[in-house]
Formats: sequence, structure tokens, C-alpha cells
Amino acid sequence: MGIKQIPTSVFLEFLKSCGLVYKRTKASHFAYDYPDGHYKGKLPRPLIVRTNQKEIPLIHIHANLATLKISKSEFETWLKNSK
Repeated sequence: MGIKQIPTSVFLEFLKSCGLVYKRTKASHFAYDYPDGHYKGKLPRPLIVRTNQKEIPLIHIHANLATLKISKSEFETWLKNSK
């Protein structure tokens, strides 16, 4: 299948399904991390999503998946099942 750009709203749904929550905004950059007390702890760095864009660029999807330690195939499965 292969991952393509996806709508920002779909990517935000994915982050929520992973247990991430909105933490803060700086300009158009929204930061997401696990909530305090989450069993996975904190991420090494918060995930940044530029909400002023209609779609998430492929490079950002790959970087965020690496930070979350989620494989591309797991993400593709989530995309397929979320429709």
C-alpha cells in the first residue's frame, strides 16, 4: 500500500487513538505528548503538528511514527481500519 500524505484531521485522530493529548500551541504548531501518569511515560520530544496545513507531509508522518516507535505497517493497518 505505502503511506501517502493524509488529512491533518485524520492524523490528529490517530494521535488521540495512541493516547496522546494536546499540550500547547506555538504559532500554528500544536504539541502532543502522553498525559501525566501515562503508562508509557513521556515522549523523548513532543510530536509537533502544523494544523494550518490541510495534509501532513510524508516526512512528518515518518518522523512522528519513529518517535512513537510505531511501524509503518501498524500505521497503515490503523488507517485501513479507521475508514
